[in-house]
Amino acid sequence: MRILNTIITICLCMMYQNIFTQDQNYIPAHFSKTTISINLERDIYAGLKPKVGIVFHYMGSKNIDTSAIEIMLKEQVISDLNKDLENKINFFLESISHYTWHMYLPDIYKSLDSSSESSSESLLKPEKRSLKIIDFIQRTKKKKNINVYVFETYPSDQVVLLGFCILHKDYDVILMSHDGFRGNTLTHEVGHFLKLKHPWETTKRDLQKLGLDNKENCNHMNYDCDEHQAFTSQQLNFMKYILIKKMGHLWRN
Repeated sequence: MRILNTIITICLCMMYQNIFTQDQNYIPAHFSKTTISINLERDIYAGLKPKVGIVFHYMGSKNIDTSAIEIMLKEQVISDLNKDLENKINFFLESISHYTWHMYLPDIYKSLDSSSESSSESLLKPEKRSLKIIDFIQRTKKKKNINVYVFETYPSDQVVLLGFCILHKDYDVILMSHDGFRGNTLTHEVGHFLKLKHPWETTKRDLQKLGLDNKENCNHMNYDCDEHQAFTSQQLNFMKYILIKKMGHLWRN
């Protein structure tokens, strides 16, 4: 099992119900408290092995070695992702794009989130840069694929932001840094993309359904682990169920 970098990491998932209200404010939606209602002890889609393409968008890249990046993504990043999900889902490299336009990952996160407000009823007034990144995503996102946007990052408050995902009916994407490819960041964010929560955000009942002992269980959906344990079979079954049942636009047989 791969060991995370020694730098302190944080990988956060944000969910938005609406892009804009009439007064152009964001309404953040926190994880639903609805409990898991399906039996995860078996893979109800055992006869299916869905294929999912991933498009990587490299930001701030003028002259990149696309061939070298393609080899790294195929032989390391996506290979590790498939191993972490025990080949329940067959992820593959769909394409690589690169753009000269650039923002730093922590700046994007700060523009989309509010550190001072945690209530789901609070409204966040978007800064111009948040409007810019959302507009850019809407224009460049490739349909029927998972889109991963790769940015530079920098330490903020002694924490290095390696990645987060935005889940929205119009633009569900993963944003991460180059450094995130050295750890399990993509696996963690794909878990969020497929509706897994952090253990400490999960009810005791759902923890049991997911085969987790407690909220400190050190698997791919937790932080601060010297070594991450594998997903449980129940977590794997849950992600596959969500993909097939709820995200039919993303996978092919």
